[in-house]
Amino acid sequence: MKRILLALCAIVILLSGCNSDKTDMVTKSEQDLVSVYIPEEHIRDVQLINSDDSWKYEVAQKLYEEFCYFYERRNTDMTNDKYYIHYGEPAPYHSYVNYYRVMAADRANGIYTFKDYLSKDKVEYVLSKCDEINEKLSDFVKLFFGYTDSGLHYMGIIYDFTTNSYYCRPMCDKVRGDTKESKFLNDIFLASPFCVYDIYTEDLTGKRNTINMDVEFVNMSDYNPVAVEKYYDLGEGELVLKQYGRELVPEGTTEFKNKSWNLYAVKNTIADKVYICSYGKKTKLTQYAPSH
Repeated sequence: MKRILLALCAIVILLSGCNSDKTDMVTKSEQDLVSVYIPEEHIRDVQLINSDDSWKYEVAQKLYEEFCYFYERRNTDMTNDKYYIHYGEPAPYHSYVNYYRVMAADRANGIYTFKDYLSKDKVEYVLSKCDEINEKLSDFVKLFFGYTDSGLHYMGIIYDFTTNSYYCRPMCDKVRGDTKESKFLNDIFLASPFCVYDIYTEDLTGKRNTINMDVEFVNMSDYNPVAVEKYYDLGEGELVLKQYGRELVPEGTTEFKNKSWNLYAVKNTIADKVYICSYGKKTKLTQYAPSH
């Protein structure tokens, strides 16, 4: 009997050792997998921010106040605005895209992201205005935007050489805070077979000085998504970069200053979809207020 008990104990010890080894292997494998995509310090940053979501109430209220400000000015005459005045009168049956309308659409997306942290009546008010806002927006409005529930806000100015897209140029200039933004993007396109994308990133939590980010450009080929290759050498376009004092994001860069604009280039294409990956989460940028 004693021998049987000893044998059983030995089996239990062996089994527990195997399980312990298996657990250690799984944990190590998961850590290795995570570290490939997200540096450990970024995981701690996200965990720290997510551990207290009280900041989301303040962000949601701020977005709501900004939405109301922009929405009330959605039909403002922009003729004498310094970003619009140099473009002159639009051609018949055309009009310049209103900056305030696009910003209202952007903030509406933020409010939808943080809708659980704002009163129901305020959320319903914003959503009730989205269809009206979208009526005068289209795929030709080359400003994309998006939010994450971890407090990141993105915008992207994407150059398009079509006639209709011309009428969103002053709006893009005003968003960028640079009266030469659209001219710069146009000059790059003419100087080299590349399209350039100006991507903005900011942290709404007030807790990050830098932001981990990678931008993915996708084209739909035969209804299948195809990643568009990014370029880091513009050839003759380098002269345009120097002329405007701009530079492309260096290859392999994934850390960016908070509230910064960052320049990407892809070869001879307008991406159908733009995604931003931050801290392991992918966000698709849009041009519209959220539909419901």
